Amino acid sequence: RVLHMPAVASKSFLITIGDRTVGGQCSRDQFVGPWQVPVSDVAVTTAGFTSTAGEAMAMGERTPAAVLNPPAAGRLSLFALAANERRLVYRGTDGHIYEHASASSAGPDGKWIKQNLTKALGLPKAAADPSVVVANGVPHVFYVDELGEIRELWNDGKWRQFPLPAMPRAEGGAVASLDGSTLRVIYRSMFGVPYEQSLSLNSATPENRSWRTEGVHRLPALGQPLGLTVNGRRDAVFHVDRAWPRQLPYTFDWNERRRVPGYFTYEGDRNALVYAKEIGQRFKNQYHIAHTTDQLDGEFTLFCDAKNNRHYIAFRDTEGGIRESELQGEEWAMTKPSELASAPQAKGDPIGWAEANTGARHYLYQSENGDVHQLSFDGKWTHQTLSPKAE
Repeated sequence: RVLHMPAVASKSFLITIGDRTVGGQCSRDQFVGPWQVPVSDVAVTTAGFTSTAGEAMAMGERTPAAVLNPPAAGRLSLFALAANERRLVYRGTDGHIYEHASASSAGPDGKWIKQNLTKALGLPKAAADPSVVVANGVPHVFYVDELGEIRELWNDGKWRQFPLPAMPRAEGGAVASLDGSTLRVIYRSMFGVPYEQSLSLNSATPENRSWRTEGVHRLPALGQPLGLTVNGRRDAVFHVDRAWPRQLPYTFDWNERRRVPGYFTYEGDRNALVYAKEIGQRFKNQYHIAHTTDQLDGEFTLFCDAKNNRHYIAFRDTEGGIRESELQGEEWAMTKPSELASAPQAKGDPIGWAEANTGARHYLYQSENGDVHQLSFDGKWTHQTLSPKAE
């Protein structure tokens, strides 16, 4: 069961039928070592024949989980519509979006009802894991299909679907959130620009769903951007790329520099987190988030403490520590929770949330030995290991 996993198995079946360096821009092909065994876990291509920039691509499949249950190798979305139920939405190994539903009292091995949502609705397969939000008791599932188009699925008595505006198409996944009565979906486009689409549920009908698109232009992004609402203003945070794809006018903001009062060009660090603040103009003002330059090792998380109206970012740094930044005005103040709580180093990205009643913050992450750890702040940082101890 281990050797058949793509992470450890030979990739010969994928590459022996073709030229592995076709095009002349393959810097790292599938073959590794003096015996040229096709087990490389990363692909590297150059951006041009004379360029020093390029792209590195890899896919994570969560092999330990896949050995036990292949669909569980993706990022799962868990939600409930009633007190005595649970629902699980995920992307299967075949690319379809599935829903599992069960009563909470049924136990882990109880009666789970499985449904292939994309097949039932006649939709294309997913290229990334789904994201789910529940609004007024109605679940809304969003996913990016194989052509980069974002799909909305929702169940108001029966499952329905609606394609979001197709341009620009998405690259990677999309993250959904509920902002009052407004659905928001944020993603990175195929051009490296963060985009967010919004839908007012007050005026939406199954046939008429007027999604509005807004881009966070000027800087090329890496990974998954995330959005936040600050005092009624819609802002965004994203990881800015180290290498600009090309020179000006990639930033295409020359007109705003001349006519928008207070407008400024981003001059902060690259390969860092950027805070994009809404100013009521075509472009958002963009600020470098301190102490994040060359520090991110993976994706970051962002959430709001609704009780205290505070926003937090957290990520795993290059040394395995968990860092947290709190938004204070236009600046983000950095702390190191794992260091303050004397917690072990992280192997995976953290997941964060704040309790609605108390505002206490928590982070879950996996350590190098596979244990799951929790960092909590309720006046001071504490740590506990959640994995069961071996007997």
